[in-house]
Amino acid sequence: MIQLIICYAYTAFLGTFIARAILSFIPLEPDSIFARIRDFCSKINEPILRPVRGLIGPVQIGGMGLDLSFMVVTFALFFLWGPICSGL
Repeated sequence: MIQLIICYAYTAFLGTFIARAILSFIPLEPDSIFARIRDFCSKINEPILRPVRGLIGPVQIGGMGLDLSFMVVTFALFFLWGPICSGL
């Protein structure tokens, strides 16, 4: 039972990363419900992303910096999802 609760919580947390990624590509009105969802996901995700961002740093491509920390953390979460939620 406790493993099921942990798996659901972990899946919901992973869902905030997916929602943040999708909503980052859509132009949103500042007061819309989707902007609030994006802001909520950002507040949930930042404590995990900030230390990784400090370790990796942006990759310079031309005149832009590409932040790879989001992709690294998302892949790590997907990789860990199997062992956490296996056997349910």
